[in-house]
Amino acid sequence: CKKKKKKKKSNDISSRAQPTISMAQPNKPKTVTSNQPKTSKPPVPRKPVQISAVQIEGLVLLKIIRHCNEYVSKMQSVTGKLLGLPQNRSTIEVTNCFPIPTQFTASDDVTENDKKRANLAAQANKYGQEMIRLMTGIREDNLVVGFYRSALNGAFVTSSTIDAQYRHQHQSAASVCLIYDPTASVKGRLVVRAFRLTDTFMKFYADNQFGVTSIAKHNVSAKGIFEELDVKIHNSHLVHAFLYELAQLPPHKSLTNGYDRLNQSHHEGLNTNLKQLSGSIDVYAEQTQQFRAYHSKTYKNRQARERAMKKWSDHNQELKSRGQKTKPQPDLDRMFPAEAEPQRIEAVTLTAQMNEYCEEVETNIMQGLVKLWVTQGIHSGKRVIQ
Repeated sequence: CKKKKKKKKSNDISSRAQPTISMAQPNKPKTVTSNQPKTSKPPVPRKPVQISAVQIEGLVLLKIIRHCNEYVSKMQSVTGKLLGLPQNRSTIEVTNCFPIPTQFTASDDVTENDKKRANLAAQANKYGQEMIRLMTGIREDNLVVGFYRSALNGAFVTSSTIDAQYRHQHQSAASVCLIYDPTASVKGRLVVRAFRLTDTFMKFYADNQFGVTSIAKHNVSAKGIFEELDVKIHNSHLVHAFLYELAQLPPHKSLTNGYDRLNQSHHEGLNTNLKQLSGSIDVYAEQTQQFRAYHSKTYKNRQARERAMKKWSDHNQELKSRGQKTKPQPDLDRMFPAEAEPQRIEAVTLTAQMNEYCEEVETNIMQGLVKLWVTQGIHSGKRVIQ
């Protein structure tokens, strides 16, 4: 019996081994190697991301407005993260957002310490990562597509805004900065704008050299910092139907009054913008005075170098005429060290902010004139719009 069992085992082993033999692949043709070098295809260059529009959900915009309006009375700017996804190569869709606590928000004060700014940015980044982790757990959109911030009286072109947008745009080219002005969004006016840094300014900011030479090298100007994008507000079909029903209500049941849009409420905004413009001009004058001092010191240093060089040359000619040994050229860089270039990034941002103030003043004046023209037509009983 033992011998029979052994035979059966051997038969089982042989039967198991047969499939492996039968499944053997046919012989492949031999590849002939040549001495010619292999030619690899060049990598396909990626097309640069050209973002031209931002599509934001109506509910997300309401959350941003509510967060910014909570701190208007304290005159404090607030920030938050934007979540969504790139809809295509030219449009970014914002589907969600969450606020950043005010204790992690850097102020717009120029004199604030850089170390403190970096510490606040690290804490805000840690808080944002924790919020994204929680949103991932509930299957919400967790892709950061930028940030939003409130701009009180149109003031948003600051070093903190530029630094935050550079960090977001450096991590992902499809990142935007959404600006909401709660002080100007009154009486039927909604001030929501979207920006991103230009490619030229991104290269300039990456070098971390903000002197006169670097600004001239990259051809940086006040209008070349940000590029403005179109903002589209998207709502669902149910929201559109609800808004349509509200618009069809009779005047005595309507929730809004159309004549509120004709309120002449631009005087206070004009005064504030003109005061801010005057303050920016004073700060820019101080920056200009520092640059003039640097230019004066550089000019005097260059003249001193030229005098020392001329004195050395004349002395060597005199020694050569006497047949004596000439002296080596002195180390002018050690004798007359070059003046350090002042940082001009603050002057560039001030110029850009002054441009924003001027555009805001122009917008307020134009809207005020249009409201006066419409109001005059209503009071006279004439039909203004043909």
